[in-house]
Amino acid sequence: MARLSGARAAEAGSNREQAPRQGSGDLTGLARRGVLSLGGAGLSAVLNLLLIVVVTRVAGKVTAGYLFSATSLVVVLEGLCALGTVTGVIYFIAGSRALGRHQLVGPVIRTALVPVLVLSVTVSLVLLVLAPTVGAHLGGSGSSEPALYLRLAALFLPFAVVFDVLVAVSQGFHTMTPTVALEKVGRPLLQLVLLGAALAMGLTDLLPVAWMAPYVVVLTVAALWVRALVRTAPQSSASSQDSAVPDGSDPGEHALTGLSAQGLDRRAFWSYTLPRGLAAAAQISLQRVDIVLVALYLGAAPAAVYTAATRFVVLGQVGSQAVALAVQPKLSELMARRDVATTRLVYRTSTAWVVAVTWPIHLLVMLLSPLLLRVFGSGYEDGRRVMVILALAMLVATGCGMVTTLLLMSGRSRENLLNVVVALVTNLSLNVVLIPRVGIFGAGIAWAAAIVLSNLLPLWQVRHAFGLDPFGRATLAVAALALGAFVPLGLLAWLLSGQTVVVLGALAVSCCLYALGVFWLRHLLELGDLVQSVRRRVAAR
Repeated sequence: MARLSGARAAEAGSNREQAPRQGSGDLTGLARRGVLSLGGAGLSAVLNLLLIVVVTRVAGKVTAGYLFSATSLVVVLEGLCALGTVTGVIYFIAGSRALGRHQLVGPVIRTALVPVLVLSVTVSLVLLVLAPTVGAHLGGSGSSEPALYLRLAALFLPFAVVFDVLVAVSQGFHTMTPTVALEKVGRPLLQLVLLGAALAMGLTDLLPVAWMAPYVVVLTVAALWVRALVRTAPQSSASSQDSAVPDGSDPGEHALTGLSAQGLDRRAFWSYTLPRGLAAAAQISLQRVDIVLVALYLGAAPAAVYTAATRFVVLGQVGSQAVALAVQPKLSELMARRDVATTRLVYRTSTAWVVAVTWPIHLLVMLLSPLLLRVFGSGYEDGRRVMVILALAMLVATGCGMVTTLLLMSGRSRENLLNVVVALVTNLSLNVVLIPRVGIFGAGIAWAAAIVLSNLLPLWQVRHAFGLDPFGRATLAVAALALGAFVPLGLLAWLLSGQTVVVLGALAVSCCLYALGVFWLRHLLELGDLVQSVRRRVAAR
């Protein structure tokens, strides 16, 4: 940014003269790095939502429930089998390159891949054997379909786990291109094509293959990509502007974490990686285990309805994920220097960006929930209350900004693990109590409570430890703007008329009002740099 407004500069506290200049450059770089990830995340969200729509409309609720519960269980196992290496390889590969020790990249990759490959193959074999028993509990006691789906999905588990690790390896080389091309776009696009073909030919037994087989394709491409990156490692720049080294790491720290001239300390690698693996596995379980529990308690059809209703949460996560990928490296650097004033500036500005992008989406999902559920076909109306409560929870979560990232960048990974475990235990406990009593709405309450807890806990921790909070003038202004633009008109339209055209017209007016309001607040939100960065990229290309 060329400059910061006086009001924003005042938030920098005692470092008033230094922080604005440094923070301005920081925020300009953050906006530029978010462009690619934002486009990839947006396309990924649309493709994944289309996957759910295609399956629910063509396959029917029961078959869709079998597929969603089986693949959700495999996704949870995928996170467990990764053993935290998705984070570990980024940290150690980026560190070895920063220190100029490119010969350690190969040992890092082998150290990560061998155990996860052995574990994933073992888990796959166990799931193949236990598929009939597990499938009988997932609403399929009178059908062989759940067991078949589990077995077919289990065959591809090792491919999925190894692919996750290799994509993380590419991020350690300071490039997001493989992540966007393969994980965000390539895999869901292949899934959509194969699922559509299987359903068009009536081959519902092959739906798990269509869902999981793209991992084989993207894994092959990722392996070739990583091979090329490793070969050119000595010529790569370790000071890339697109670096993303997690958990508060900086070049100086890596010498203390197992990267020495003598080689890689594998004990240090796993002591760093495994705790993060537990947190990552718990986080994935938070997002998927409720589908499995709904199928377990209520059957396959309610699991399909619940899956459909909860997938709209992903749309609102697009903006926050893009900002997170851009902000994470800078927060790491600032927290390593303990530059609290500039950290506060970056944290509050990035939170304003997250709120500006995500709150309209969550509010629209909440207000349009009856209409949105129609895209999945008939019989999905029961998911409305689930959509509303999750949208409310996401307003709280996004209002906290990148608080979990900030906690990790400060080196407090134990607190993060504790937060995730508390949220997971809360989620599981509420699911067990509420699903048998209030159905899929109980699962929605459980996940909403976990979402709120997993954001308020780290918010209290960073405020207590560093005096940081996301509630700057820009954040409060854009939050008030979103509520004022969407809620009154949306509620009024539903109360005065049940006609779809009237509701959509009112919300279209709300979108226009919101866009005008954001334009009016553009200087407070520091949006000029985002526009300039996009223009520079287009001109360069």
